[in-house]
Amino acid sequence: MSKGRGGLGLVVEAIRSLFEKPVTRDYPASEEVVETIRGMPVLHSEKCVGCGLCERSCPSGAITMVVVGKRKIGNKEVPLRNPRFDYFRCIYCGICSEVCPRGAIEMVKKFGLIYTSKGGEK
Repeated sequence: MSKGRGGLGLVVEAIRSLFEKPVTRDYPASEEVVETIRGMPVLHSEKCVGCGLCERSCPSGAITMVVVGKRKIGNKEVPLRNPRFDYFRCIYCGICSEVCPRGAIEMVKKFGLIYTSKGGEK
């Protein structure tokens, strides 16, 4: 099998990329806050009324409403629902925080390593 010019072009591009600066920034060595991040959504459950606006407005579908108990409205008991965040699907846009009528969702700027090595070291 002979390799065409396409294969050579890939090799040239790979060598060129070795000497270019990376497009992304390195993960911070410490838990320093980077000014350009919006943060991650955190729920203050005592403020949440379970309206579901956050779930309906989430562009990535990272929020689902889950039943966490019951509350009494008049003479009826109805399920109390709170949002659950799927941080792997979340795009950290902050829309859920903006649409929440009670301010129950806050965008918190914090870091943490999301993996560990096989030995359990971070």
